[in-house]
Amino acid sequence: MGLEMQVNYFLSANSHPLFYQFHVANRHLQTARAIYKDWSSRDHSEIEGLAKRHILTPNSTSEKTSLKSWAFHLILGLAQLGLADFFIFPGIGLAISLADRYFFDQSQPCIPPVYTPPIYTPPTTKRTEPKISLSSPSDLAKAAIEALKTQGISTKPYCYQEGDDKKVCAALHDLKNKGFFESKAQDIAKTIFKEVMAELGLSVSYVNAEGWDYTAPLTKLDHSIFHWSKTFGVENDIPRASQDRHRIHLFSAASQYNAAEAPSAYTPPIGEAMQKSKNDQTQGPLAQRTNPAVFELVTAFLTHLGFNMMEKALPSAGTTYTDGSAIEHGYLRPTNQNVEALANELEAHFPTYEAPCYESRLTASAEPVYLMLGAAPAIGYSYGLNANSLACKKLQYYAYIANLTTQFKQALFLLKENTDKEVVLHITGTGLGVFGCDNDEFAKAFRQTASIFQSLLDEKDKKRMHVQLESYHGFNGPDELKAVSETLLKLGIDKPRVE
Repeated sequence: MGLEMQVNYFLSANSHPLFYQFHVANRHLQTARAIYKDWSSRDHSEIEGLAKRHILTPNSTSEKTSLKSWAFHLILGLAQLGLADFFIFPGIGLAISLADRYFFDQSQPCIPPVYTPPIYTPPTTKRTEPKISLSSPSDLAKAAIEALKTQGISTKPYCYQEGDDKKVCAALHDLKNKGFFESKAQDIAKTIFKEVMAELGLSVSYVNAEGWDYTAPLTKLDHSIFHWSKTFGVENDIPRASQDRHRIHLFSAASQYNAAEAPSAYTPPIGEAMQKSKNDQTQGPLAQRTNPAVFELVTAFLTHLGFNMMEKALPSAGTTYTDGSAIEHGYLRPTNQNVEALANELEAHFPTYEAPCYESRLTASAEPVYLMLGAAPAIGYSYGLNANSLACKKLQYYAYIANLTTQFKQALFLLKENTDKEVVLHITGTGLGVFGCDNDEFAKAFRQTASIFQSLLDEKDKKRMHVQLESYHGFNGPDELKAVSETLLKLGIDKPRVE
């Protein structure tokens, strides 16, 4: 999974045209297989359209689409004829990547290039728009709501319609030009995002890890509640879940501590969350891209107004928007010099960790789904760090305790709010893979928090609750969560998905 995530981050149609089309065709094939029983007889344009709604940028008309590529047709055609199976024969991908390097990209290094964020150049002309008065967060929220209404974003409850992301981006750029994002603070970000979403008829919760007894003895996990399942892409799972009228679906989405989705330590510009993540086919961006307009609101009103899940839990790490801080851009990157201090601080304050959960509606007829953002320390990006030190493992453990607790607490809330429905908590392996977090620390934290969660369920709720750990299976094989679920958590073999 780590290799595939690195591929996702750095592929482009220009630098690696053949392997890019192989990768896109593979994702299209997985989408078609997951949704169409007769996928092998479907027209390529139908598969392309389906995948573009859930995988790629939904409204990208200026770029050359994969449908125009002979490589796309060749790869997908071979798969439909049964001559290539990307699930069990990743060697095809290796061969194509070697051909890419030989014919197109011989000068490229063998390792992914380091991403360099674009340099911001201040405008040479003075701002002509009247500056928004920096008064109370609620007043700022009203200004944001008015800007969205001006662009025609006012349906309640809001559901995404094609082209809405462009309207939202126009509103955000107007706010930016008026100085809206110049003042940053946790309370400002939380208030504005929640009130804007409320105006759109969508709920937002900020969940902390307080109130649980973490000294309680562990109990054996009930396999009728906890299980693991295969997923071939959350971009398929969320649309299907939105058609389920019998269950409430809560998806954990792997993010950064500032609620952004970025493949390296930088912050996507305001109004460019979709554009900057278009080649990132990892779980978090794929989950948030199912509702492009709301994705842009998350990045603008949480990320760019200073939201930080670790603000109270790790105050010494600094802010996510301060150059050189330990948590700059939402990437918590400890060093050998500060990892012990960070670990001790988090141990003392992890209950104050705070994660956002927001409601999303994909269409007017769809059921709401809930996305809960969470993050983990970027151990794999902490260059020179001794990842095997006790302090590093301790930091990861308490980060996972905090993150998983918020997800379980939100599931309890949804159980109480929806007494006539079942609740499905979809858990992803946040931080496993290229982020380099330790499987054992994830498993220990999961056992601890899941045991407490199970003890808080009454007999009726135990029958209504499903905790589904979701292991992504791509052309590079299963991700780390499969081994965690089978070997460390001893949940047995995978079970059919609850969706």
